[in-house]
Amino acid sequence: MAEDNPLISMDLQQVLEDEGAMVFPASSVTQALRLAQTPALSAAVIDIKLRTENAEPVCDALSQRQVPFIFYTAYPDSSSKRWSAVPFVSKPAPDSVIIGALKYALSANKHDILSPLAEPGRDPSLIAIDQRIVDGEERIARITRVIARLQVGGFDMSAAEALHATMTKTLNRMRDYQRLLASEKWRAPTRYSRKPLNAVTLTVRTPSSAAPRS
Repeated sequence: MAEDNPLISMDLQQVLEDEGAMVFPASSVTQALRLAQTPALSAAVIDIKLRTENAEPVCDALSQRQVPFIFYTAYPDSSSKRWSAVPFVSKPAPDSVIIGALKYALSANKHDILSPLAEPGRDPSLIAIDQRIVDGEERIARITRVIARLQVGGFDMSAAEALHATMTKTLNRMRDYQRLLASEKWRAPTRYSRKPLNAVTLTVRTPSSAAPRS
């Protein structure tokens, strides 16, 4: 747990311990980086701003170990697009929302948490866009199943549902881009290469060269 506010840290630690978790608190990036190497670490709660530092290095360290995490922060715009698939909980939030987000992070495919949301990208080919759309559809389908299963268990899935909505919007933007790209390729004129004409010798028969009639 990376949180620099002592009161929030104490409350959050109590909430997590009541759920049966063993909590390793950190109030700085240096402490969090050290704790990120803890062998027993299964998940993390990160405030993206720790004192005057950005917790991005902590996210990197957790991602390298394939440890899922959630953001619990008052700075929604401070995290980079690399963590666009990480559940985000805005301070302050009910305990149920924090626990639900953590439960989702622990239950979902790690790739679906730690890999950024797919964007159209720089490759303008239809094949590349088609593949991103297929990957996005499969990812959303997996997330939908996780959310449904946890909702049956009574967990608050508001953070996961917000992430699901963001992913759906991103997928729809890629579909729009795909249609636009296909339309532009359809309208583009077909260009044919012009090959130089070979010289052709024509033989012209004149009356004097014509065969005599019998």
